[in-house]
Amino acid sequence: MNLVEKEKIYLSFVSEIELLSWPKLGSQDQILISNFIRKSEVVEYSSRLKEIVIDFRKQYNLKL
Repeated sequence: MNLVEKEKIYLSFVSEIELLSWPKLGSQDQILISNFIRKSEVVEYSSRLKEIVIDFRKQYNLKL
């Protein structure tokens, strides 16, 4: 499949976690990144797991 022809961007759930849990993410950046992710096709593993990992990374400044 040629992703460019389909005009769709695919992200792994890991990429989504990385983008949203950046420690210095400002509110404007969060909006831009969230909009980008919403327009992309996120390849999921588990939504609940993803939320937990985002919270833990933010709280404890953990690396993925």
